[in-house]
Amino acid sequence: MKFVRKLLKTLLVVVVLLVAAAFLIPILFKDKIVQAVKDTANESVNAVVDFEDVDVSLLRDFPNISARLENYSVKGIDRFEGITLAKGKALDLELDFWNVVKGETPMKLYGVHLDEPTIRIVTLSDLTANWDIVKPAPETEEATEPFVIELDDYSITDGHFIYDDRALDTYLEMTDIDHQGSGNTDLTVFDLDTETTVGGFTLDYEGIRYFNKLPTTLDAVIGIDVEKFKYTFTEAALTLGRLLVNVDGYLEMPNEDIDMDLAFNAPGGQFKDFLSLVPAAYSADFDDVRATGSLALNGTVKGTYNATTLPAFTINLGIDNGDVKYPDLPLGISGIFADAKISSPSSDLDRMTVDVNNLKLQIGQNPLAGYFKLRTPLSNPTIDTKIDGTLDLSQLAQAFPMKGTELAGVIVANVAAKASYADYERGNYADLDMAGQFSITDLVYNAPDQPAVRINRVEASLNPRNVNVPVLDAQFGKSDLRGSGQIDNVLAYFTPDKTLTGKFNLSSNYFDANEWMPAEATEEEAVQDVAAPEAESELF
Repeated sequence: MKFVRKLLKTLLVVVVLLVAAAFLIPILFKDKIVQAVKDTANESVNAVVDFEDVDVSLLRDFPNISARLENYSVKGIDRFEGITLAKGKALDLELDFWNVVKGETPMKLYGVHLDEPTIRIVTLSDLTANWDIVKPAPETEEATEPFVIELDDYSITDGHFIYDDRALDTYLEMTDIDHQGSGNTDLTVFDLDTETTVGGFTLDYEGIRYFNKLPTTLDAVIGIDVEKFKYTFTEAALTLGRLLVNVDGYLEMPNEDIDMDLAFNAPGGQFKDFLSLVPAAYSADFDDVRATGSLALNGTVKGTYNATTLPAFTINLGIDNGDVKYPDLPLGISGIFADAKISSPSSDLDRMTVDVNNLKLQIGQNPLAGYFKLRTPLSNPTIDTKIDGTLDLSQLAQAFPMKGTELAGVIVANVAAKASYADYERGNYADLDMAGQFSITDLVYNAPDQPAVRINRVEASLNPRNVNVPVLDAQFGKSDLRGSGQIDNVLAYFTPDKTLTGKFNLSSNYFDANEWMPAEATEEEAVQDVAAPEAESELF
């Protein structure tokens, strides 16, 4: 993929510049030459390259020569001024002794070791990226390879990685990274044996936090074919929280595409392991949580990914007779059953099917049950669904961790729908089976750093023509809102290609939109802070 290749090239150029500095510094005139090397490096990239010291040693990695760059940094300029692309306590490289003595190029690189590195990749909404810093070489200049990479081993100690993509609305962060790998990389086909631990893995997508500081490990043997850009996973064991997932298959990048054929499964079969993925569920005392029930989780991803194509995929999830009880909470959640499958047989997402054949749980004395099926979500959203039960949010707060959040109220639903968007558009209401009642009473949601929400009463009913909302009475922060109305094409909710329509009559004595508006800032200012942003909401 072009992005991956260009990013790797950028990182390699940065490393080359830093290594070049290490070997241009003799004992005499060290300070003057260090400054000269810094100036040369900064002329090669659209960034500010700096480091405090260089140490060259024969003893550290005998019989190879070790070059150590201390307290290095690569900082952005212009739109990315103040944003550090890379920095670290030390960068150690193991090089062939005779190459260095004779001044031969390319030099043989046997090892790379990073101590406390921080790498922060930022892409703005207009696709401007802080890692795209290499100045283009003159067309007449012949490219030279400064190194022959024959890594015997490499390592990262106490690393920190951030990927902040505003174009895709994606934020990924990994902290406390310890990683090591070894393999005979001077061959064109070889096995890379790797071990990785991450103290905290965080993933936000479109304002929702899917993983929150989740401990993660990956032990994998990766078969690498350098000429084909092919990576084969034969013994990959990924652990997210407590959930072990085995991964087999390959990724191949022959050109701009990424071809893949991957399969995954969770062999442990325990519901508690799956529960550890939920951001609010996983905590320091998770071992003391009593959770029973079995789990089945597996899936596949096969095909080509590029700017216009997606691979086919399947995800299967089964939970049987799950129960969970936190030691410091009075209630538990019992009778958890789930049977779900998502299948997309091709790049055409309109062929994707969603089947939640069974979903049940009980909180306190209130059961909740239902099912949901979706077909042709893009061209003609067609659903078959039913939900029946009561959700007492105050009991949910007594059964599930809600740190710093006040939650109360009762949601009652008894609705069923079997309908297609095409039938609605044609006015074939006799073919639309939509009926039932839905209500919210005395709902309170009060979370840190957000205006409080109180829904005194909402009533809704379904019929083939629309969703009627005869009562709406709510308080959003300082703003009161009352009204009634209807939603005419509720099935449009299930596709990005359609727009919900409806009519509402609303009134308010006071409405303050300012408390719901984020403080204005340029996108460059918004990415200055290295810390993870607060997600708009967490999954569950």
